[in-house]
Order: sequence, then C-alpha cells, then structure tokens
Amino acid sequence: MSTFVAEILILALLAEVSEPAQDLTLSKDASGCEVAKVAIDKLASSGVFKSHANFIYHRVAMVSEFGAKISVQGAFGIWQMKAEHLVIAKRVLAASVNFSLGIQSQLCVSFDSATNEDLKKPLFNLITAAVIIEVNQAVIPARKDIEEQAKYWNAIFEVDIEAEFEIAATLLDNNKGEEGSWCFVCQERPTDLVIILDDSTSISGDEWELEMQFVEKLLDSYQATFDDKLTQVAMISFSDDITHEMSYTSSQVKVKKYLKYDHVGGNTYVAPALNEATNIIQTDPKSRLDEVATKKMVFFITDGEASDEENVKAAADNLKRLPVSVYAIGTTDDTDLDHLRIVASDPDYARRYDDYDDFSADIPSIVYEGCQVGSVTSLPAGPDGSTMANVTKAESSVSVVIPGMKVKDVRYFELKFVLGSRAHVKLSPKKLDIVIYASFTLQFPCEASYDYKTSCKAGTDCDIFVRNPDSFLNDICKAVKEKGDSDSFTTTVEAEGPEGETETEDISMSITMKDDDPALWADYQEPIELKAEDQFKKENDTLIRVSFTEVLRSQISMCLAIIWLSSYLPI
Repeated sequence: MSTFVAEILILALLAEVSEPAQDLTLSKDASGCEVAKVAIDKLASSGVFKSHANFIYHRVAMVSEFGAKISVQGAFGIWQMKAEHLVIAKRVLAASVNFSLGIQSQLCVSFDSATNEDLKKPLFNLITAAVIIEVNQAVIPARKDIEEQAKYWNAIFEVDIEAEFEIAATLLDNNKGEEGSWCFVCQERPTDLVIILDDSTSISGDEWELEMQFVEKLLDSYQATFDDKLTQVAMISFSDDITHEMSYTSSQVKVKKYLKYDHVGGNTYVAPALNEATNIIQTDPKSRLDEVATKKMVFFITDGEASDEENVKAAADNLKRLPVSVYAIGTTDDTDLDHLRIVASDPDYARRYDDYDDFSADIPSIVYEGCQVGSVTSLPAGPDGSTMANVTKAESSVSVVIPGMKVKDVRYFELKFVLGSRAHVKLSPKKLDIVIYASFTLQFPCEASYDYKTSCKAGTDCDIFVRNPDSFLNDICKAVKEKGDSDSFTTTVEAEGPEGETETEDISMSITMKDDDPALWADYQEPIELKAEDQFKKENDTLIRVSFTEVLRSQISMCLAIIWLSSYLPI
C-alpha cells in the first residue's frame, strides 16, 4: 500500500507542475507597466500592423498609469478604449478578411467575437486602438512631436487626454527608472558595437557633425558597461573606400579621437564597408563572436543611394549570417527604404527619415530600441560536423558565461531554433536566485507572459526544455496557421534575489539542441522533461492543460478516497 500511495503523491506533484503558462494580456483588468509592455511587444512582433505607433502606445499607457486609473469617462483598460471604439474596430475587420485572419493567426485571439468585457483584457484593448490607427489616413506624428501626438490621439479617438498625454510623454522620455514607466527602461548589457558611417560628398559638414552626435548619444547609453570594459565599439567610415577605421576598443580617449576626424567625401560604396564590418567581427583579436552572452550590433548610417547597388545584397547577407543584429538608418528621404531593408537584419530595423533634423530628434528612440535587442545565438554543427537541419539524431551544444549579473539584472538571448528539434537551456548560479522565461513569439518574455518558465535558488541548477510548439497551439491558431514554425526563441534570464545580495556573478549557461523524438514528448509525465518547475507551460495550451490537470486531480482524489476508506474496511 505504501508504494501505491507514493505513486499517487508523485502524480499529484506532476499535476501541479502541469499548470498552463501565464499570459496576463488576456486576463481581465490586468494592469501594470510590464503587462502593457508585453501587449505592445506582441503587437509589434506580430507583423500584422504596418503603422509603427509604439511610442504612442507607451505614452497612452502611462496616462492611465498602466490601467491603475481611468481618466476617460466610459472607457476601459490600459489604453482607455470605449465600446464605440470596439464597434469601429470590428467593422473594419469585417471589411478586411485578411486583416482579421492576420490578427487570428499572429495574435491567437478571435477578435471578431470580442465583447465589451473583452476590452478589459489588455491585448484586446490594444488591438482595438491599433486597428483604428491602422486605417486612419492621418500621418502618425514623429516621436519628438509630443504635442502633435497628443492631438492625433485625441482626434482619432475623440477623447480629451491631451494634458495628461504630454505629462506622461515627458515622464516616459526623461524616465531613469525611478518614476514613470520603469519597465520600458533598457538596462545596459555587454555589447560589441560596430558603427558604419557614410562619409560621402553628399554629407555636408553639419550632417557629418550630426552623425558624430548620434555616435556620442549611442555610446552614452552604454556608459556603465564601457566603464566596466564590458562593452566595446569599432568604427568604419566609407565613401569610395574605407576612409577611417577603428578596431574594437573600450577606450573613451580613442573614441573621442575618432570622432574628431575630418569629413572626406566621395562616392557611396557600401559593400566594402559591410565586408569590413564582417571582417572585424570575425577576426578582430578583441571580438567576442563566440561569447553568446555578449550582444553583437551593427549600426549602418547613410544619406543616399549606394554607388555599388549590385554588390550590396551579397555583402549584407554575408554579414547577417553572423549572430548579429543590424540596424540600417537612412538620414534623408533620398534613401530607399527597400535598400535599407536589404542591409538590416530585420525589416523593423530599417529606418528612413525625411531629413537630418528628424533623424537627430529620433536618436533617443533608436538608442532605446537598439538597446532592447537581445544577443543572437547560433548553435554550432552537430558532433559529426553536420548541421541540425539535415541530420537525424544530431546534437549540438554551446557553453557560455553571462558576465557581471547582479540582483534585478535582466538579459535577453535570441536563440536560433531548428524545427523538429528540442533545446535544453541550463544555468548554474552560485550566488543569485534566477528565473528563466522563454517564448517563441515575444521579444521580452517575462512574468506577465511566457511560453516556458523555471526558477532556481542560488547553488542549484535551472533547467528549461523548449520544443517546437505547434502541437500545443489553441484552436484559433490551429485553424489559421501553424504558428510554431519558428526558427528562433527568446530567453530571458532574470536575477531576482536573494534580497540584500550586492555582489555580481558570472553565471554559466549551456544550450543543447538535438532531434525531438516524438515518443519522448508524447507523455506529460516524462520525468526528465518535468525536471524544471514550469516545464511544458505553453501560452496557448490552457484548455488542454486544465482538462488534463482536472482529470488527473479527480483521479488522485478518488484514489486517495479509496485508500482512506480501505483503512476502515475489514480485510
């Protein structure tokens, strides 16, 4: 009987482990900065909406103190939408099947059947606002135009929050983490930066100075990690050829000396500059290409068309094969946005401005978004030299060190994922309490929303197992798109304690990826895969997990009742 009781207790433990994943953006009356950020993250990464209004969303979220108060009569939720706004949004979607299907497939919600009660859910509230903005003919004011943004929002939604909007916007832009939207503040992380500057004749002396100002503001955002020698920068200027170059350095003296170089002039040969960036990242003695915990970023800045357009794509593709994030910025309307997207590692990383004044005014936005990008990790080939994509039973792994972590630090990693495989992420903290979140759809998984999660105390291992999520999707996503066909997932590593710990720690992390054997995943009770506290938690599998857990719990209760009764029955 004791063995049977032990088995029952094990089943009870597994039932607790198998609870569904967290997603507060779909919970009524959920509020807070982190919830707002996740909803905005979902919207921005969905690719459904062409209008980039992230900073407007941030600012309006602050007006309601992220859902803590409502200043618009009759409104609901973080973005203070009314019932009539929902009617308008649903009418728009009824007229555009593709738009509606896009929301279903990418955001996994059935917005067509939304009710006023759904407006209390942050994601539905934000989708309502985004749909109306998407079809509005007025041009969204630039981030720098706070007053115009306030008027824009008020005109579209026929509300009067202009005064609150401007106060909230100022708080957001000046926020250092102590007030306003603290969770929108980007923490500095170890980074290898490469900055590529157009030095051609079309750049005037004043415009060259503005490029130098951009570099200064960008590097200012990494000041603390520069001081600790955790961030370094390389510089390339180009025209007919490379005009100036500086290898990786953390020396402020060397950077300031570089920024005093005179403008040269010439044509705009882009390919050699991109090739040199690739060369620096791969061969510079100080390059940390193999250090997964170090973010690698390239900022490419130009004001016009490439003189060697036919060679740019090959050079850009070669650069983007490395685990780097590439921003391409056009400082005037003479630049072709499509050409910028060829250089950028993501379409959203391509930006074009009407003139240098607009570029200069938006530098804080560029710095903020660039800081938010996680480090990109590509696993090596399998043990026999084959890649994960073309060999069965292949296994590849990499061990890294996350340097200088301290309590409240958060680091993001974009991990390349091969379909049909599974990944095992393991951390071994000695001093810090760690929590790990992972998601296939979010740039910044956190407690408000995640697909997988685990946590551990100092001195113990954190393990999280991630597999392709297509078999865990809810009915809405299954009906439209196999959302699980993803080639990467984001992992958040957060040091949440212990309280009072002041020392930093270099934390060891290993990532292993191997073929996913379906038999291994067929049973929720596979012990090795349930080692982590929140294993198998998936954003869209609530009904599956709840039904499984309820059935299991009912069986456990019945068995325990039988055990209890048997103690009173004669044998």
